[in-house]
Amino acid sequence: MELYLAGNSTMYESIAPWNIHQDFNILLSYVESYGRDGANRIIENVKEMAGDKMEMYFAGDGFPQSCAYIYGQGYNRLFSYLNMQTRAEKYIFNKRWDNFMRNFKIYLAGDTRGFPDAVPEKLIDDFNVLLSYIHPTGPKGVDKVGEVKRAAVVDYILTDMAKMTEEERKAFMDLYFADIENFGDEMRDKYIMDLYLVGPEKENIMEVVTGEVKANILFNYLEGKKATDKYKEKIKPKKLFIDSGAFSAWTRGKQIDVDEYIEWINERSDFIDLYGQIDVIPGDRVKGHTQEQVEEAAKATWENYLYMRPKMKNPNGLLYTFHVGEPYDYLREALEWTDEDGKHIPYIALGGMVGKPTPVKQAFLDSCFKIIEKSSNPNVKTHAFGMTSFPLLEQYPITSADSTSWIMTGANGSIMTEVGIIAVSDQMAKLPEHYSHLPKHHQEIFNELISEFGFTLDELRHSRDNRIMLNARYMNKKASELVYNPGPKKLSLF
Repeated sequence: MELYLAGNSTMYESIAPWNIHQDFNILLSYVESYGRDGANRIIENVKEMAGDKMEMYFAGDGFPQSCAYIYGQGYNRLFSYLNMQTRAEKYIFNKRWDNFMRNFKIYLAGDTRGFPDAVPEKLIDDFNVLLSYIHPTGPKGVDKVGEVKRAAVVDYILTDMAKMTEEERKAFMDLYFADIENFGDEMRDKYIMDLYLVGPEKENIMEVVTGEVKANILFNYLEGKKATDKYKEKIKPKKLFIDSGAFSAWTRGKQIDVDEYIEWINERSDFIDLYGQIDVIPGDRVKGHTQEQVEEAAKATWENYLYMRPKMKNPNGLLYTFHVGEPYDYLREALEWTDEDGKHIPYIALGGMVGKPTPVKQAFLDSCFKIIEKSSNPNVKTHAFGMTSFPLLEQYPITSADSTSWIMTGANGSIMTEVGIIAVSDQMAKLPEHYSHLPKHHQEIFNELISEFGFTLDELRHSRDNRIMLNARYMNKKASELVYNPGPKKLSLF
């Protein structure tokens, strides 16, 4: 736990004993009787006494000039959320935007003949440089300039990845220099996550998603049968995933016939890459469920998988689904299971995460991947149902995930960006995250960013379909850039 000492800062210098600065974090009011000059004086005094050992949070609503000074200096602020909710939300949004812009990289691209001699040293120091690795100069494609260019790219990447092991470095270089369509299966599985956009949607949107965007698509068996037959050929060479629709059926008090589902999948096995098993959902939507019902459902789900697998034309496309809250023994059993040829299940799904708080999802994924790592099937592929939190996805070696948020966000008047969801429709104008509340210079940058996806602000303000199509393009691009980044190894008590 961190302890912060708070108080009236008008008597700060004379009352606060020396050792407070050394031993405690301090919460200061930068407004009370001080204004801008007072805030400046407090900062200088505390910095002198505490150095970098202490975090400073300045609290209060305050004079505009004082607020601007604190914000401009980059210090943390503490708001009363109840009394200043609108101001707090706007501050948080602007802070996130500024953080994004600070991390935003500018790549200067061009003809690299003569590199590095023709490129000023200052340019290399101050900017990221995008070099063409693949196309050397000259009719034969190989010359001295090409060799220099390759050496420059290798040096540039290795400098940025100095902390990697030799094996990781080689893999990332292969990844960087390759065309994504030419990756081997092992390289693709390890580094590229497949994102499935959940449909169906209106025909004009589906044409863009399957044609221009070339996205992987997931249809629900319960509601997507017609769409599957209509778009199954257009989706290729991308992938088609069929969700069994068991959860949707459960919410309506219905059941899906397992044998009918098997027959329907088998008839379209040439077009369907992956399909979920029919899992069993515990309890009742209104009354909830007991732990006993969860365990019974987990057992029935595993038994359904074992029943379905030998009846499928493509059994390796069938995904066993393990859910949040189920006993982990069922996951362990699935990972250790082998068929008559001694082969493990190649692909499983992790479900039940929709609507759960991030800490619950993270704890679930931590546990699942620790179990997977210790099993005799550590390289099993995993699909995360209904999870497209990119910061969370990059922490785990997840093979694929699916999302409905590209539709829901657009339908609700907003678009997806690197700094979060930004509302653009006129009906959402009062929300603090609305585009109109961005500072003017941020609005100009924002307009440039959305133009990358082929739209103007006016086109997004007035059209649900345009917002959804932008979100599809954004998510597909984001997924293609996602790199598994596990971070430091976590300690475990188990």
